[in-house]
Amino acid sequence: MYSRESGIWPIGFGLNLPFQQWKTAILTPHRKFLFLQGPHGPFFRQLGAKIVLTGSDFYRIGFNRGDAVFWGGNPGFTAFSGHPEDWPEFLEAYLDTKGITDIVLYGDSRPIHATARLIAQQRGITAHCFEEGYLRPYWATYERGGTNGHSTLMDLDMGEIRRAVEVNPTDVPEVPAQWGSAWHHVFYGFLYHLILSIPGRKFRKYRPHRQISVAAELGFYLRKLILMPVHGILRRIRTRHLLRSGAIYHLALLQLSHDESLRNHSDFNSVEEFIRRVITEFAKGGPSHHLLVFKAHPFEDGREPLPAIVREIAAQEGISERVLYVPGGKLGPLLDRFLRSTGLSASLTPAASLVLDECGIYYDPTRPSQLERSIAASDGLPAFALRRAAELRRRILAAGVSKYNVKAVALPDIPEGRRILVVGQVENDASIRLGAGEACTNLGLLRAAQMANPDAYIIFKPHPDVEAGLRDGKLGAQDYSDAVMTNADPVKLIEGCDEVWTMTSLLGFEALMRGKDVTCSGAPFYAGWGLTRDMGPKCSRRGCAVTLDQLVHAALVDYPRYVDRVSGLPCTAELIVGRLAEGQANTPPKLRALAKVQGIIANRASIWR
Repeated sequence: MYSRESGIWPIGFGLNLPFQQWKTAILTPHRKFLFLQGPHGPFFRQLGAKIVLTGSDFYRIGFNRGDAVFWGGNPGFTAFSGHPEDWPEFLEAYLDTKGITDIVLYGDSRPIHATARLIAQQRGITAHCFEEGYLRPYWATYERGGTNGHSTLMDLDMGEIRRAVEVNPTDVPEVPAQWGSAWHHVFYGFLYHLILSIPGRKFRKYRPHRQISVAAELGFYLRKLILMPVHGILRRIRTRHLLRSGAIYHLALLQLSHDESLRNHSDFNSVEEFIRRVITEFAKGGPSHHLLVFKAHPFEDGREPLPAIVREIAAQEGISERVLYVPGGKLGPLLDRFLRSTGLSASLTPAASLVLDECGIYYDPTRPSQLERSIAASDGLPAFALRRAAELRRRILAAGVSKYNVKAVALPDIPEGRRILVVGQVENDASIRLGAGEACTNLGLLRAAQMANPDAYIIFKPHPDVEAGLRDGKLGAQDYSDAVMTNADPVKLIEGCDEVWTMTSLLGFEALMRGKDVTCSGAPFYAGWGLTRDMGPKCSRRGCAVTLDQLVHAALVDYPRYVDRVSGLPCTAELIVGRLAEGQANTPPKLRALAKVQGIIANRASIWR
């Protein structure tokens, strides 16, 4: 668990994993550890037992009956039964008597721990501070000296943190199959306070660090335990409704109202103050079509009527219909963009990814877009982001997935020599209208490719929506190409050719990912960054050179939003690649007639546009 070489405790496990799964400790000979209050449950007892195996001693000071019970009758337990004001003198004497070298505590802001941390600092004793996990699903965070506002991270800016990560690379642990259990925490909290409610003389002077009685705390835990199924159903309904609405929303994460870090390390004295500030500022400056979503802490137990507080303040600001409260749950679905689907868009196959761009759209080079800005700023991406992009590209190539993943016929034999793939498009497509150059038709593109490469073998690939009869644009390409590949796998075609010519098709991007030369007669989002040969209009906003991985990160990680058509929930690009490879992205709807109507309307766009 503890590594003297690295100076950190890699806490990558839940609080109750078997000892066999923990790393063996490497400790300075014969240290003496003093445990103060820990998380509800057996974690501190288990941790102490592991430390004993290293040859060190461990002791425990308990402050109430719950501390004593969860210590389990192990040796080294001392009860502190005095008044709170007696604690500093008691601790000083105890440290002298036992020769303590290390203090272990959970949460460094409660009064007894704040005092202990200060005394340890004055005496040169190492304080090992645990806290609720900063990054879930891991439920415990460890730092030396202090956590939250006392953390050494507070003295580092983001640049220094990134450099530290680069200098000390570490493998990211696998995410557990089960992302933590809220009921586990609530159950031990309930049990702890149930034990505290039993009268006794030894700890009669004990005062909890929170401002409510033990009986009230027990009541809150009991209510939380009983209402968890109801809150779970309500949370799923509200979250699914929000995600399916397509609304743009701002997410405000609430802390527990009794969280000491909120009181000691922020500008707010209560959660209500924070809610009022956020709603007031959102009402002043939030776009009228945006929503504000408050997500309660997973362990919120109702000691403050937060839903009513949110409703009341929103009503006062006149934005009740734009403010939503979600009771607890996991953050992922609310946080969690050109892989598309298994099937054709014109056949009304639901997309696996969508984009929502507030300043433009990726296929329109006449104005900025968020994708363009992400590409331009990609030089500042940290190394781990580029590694993710490279790994994502490797997975896409290995799986052989594309924008459209339709069943295709086997490719015929293609003659040896230089082979050029010319990619057909729907000629009234918005990307052609807005981003094509002089060669703005399939025929024009074919002629340009043939004139520039008279000795090459030219292969024309019609757009799949045109092949399927869903959009107009069929072309007698036999006179201008050596082969017309209908119903062919675009990935196989790209891999079998040396170069790809396109106006604005996303197949040009897919060809770049596969290491092919790409010539663009238009200005697709991936042109103008030094990766393509550009024959179309130049975009003055582009011009800086980027790497392929920078482009992939912007286009596949940063810009789109992905939806898992199996679960109906937001997901990552990596999951969609797996779904597409397995043919599980969605089930194409049987809407052929409606698709034809859509195609007819789209083909007459000049009338209604």
